[in-house]
Amino acid sequence: MATDRSDKDKFDEILGRSLRGRKARVPEDFTVRMLERVREAQQRRALAKVVMQERIALAVCIGAAVLSVGAAVVFPGVVSSLIELISGFMGPIDRAVEELRIQWQFFAVLAGVLGFIGYHLVGVFAGDS
Repeated sequence: MATDRSDKDKFDEILGRSLRGRKARVPEDFTVRMLERVREAQQRRALAKVVMQERIALAVCIGAAVLSVGAAVVFPGVVSSLIELISGFMGPIDRAVEELRIQWQFFAVLAGVLGFIGYHLVGVFAGDS
């Protein structure tokens, strides 16, 4: 890769300038080993970041579950009114699902045509980038 090559060249130049007045011999693969260590350190940092994000997400999910159960115990009236509100939406949802079950072929063709159009619009506007 060009980027790896330029990093290696920069590192060689900096190393060469700093070692010009010294008598110590530098192994030929020194740059490759150092860049590999840097790359590994970057990968470890990225992995640690992902692990921390996963831990935070798990903690938030557990916290939300505990808060939900706590709210149901402490505020049963609010929870029952929310359940009634949600059950009020179930009638229109049931009717929409039934209509979709009856006319599924039309919606499948419509989804295919819209997908085809969307795919080609993305190709036209995004190009080969």
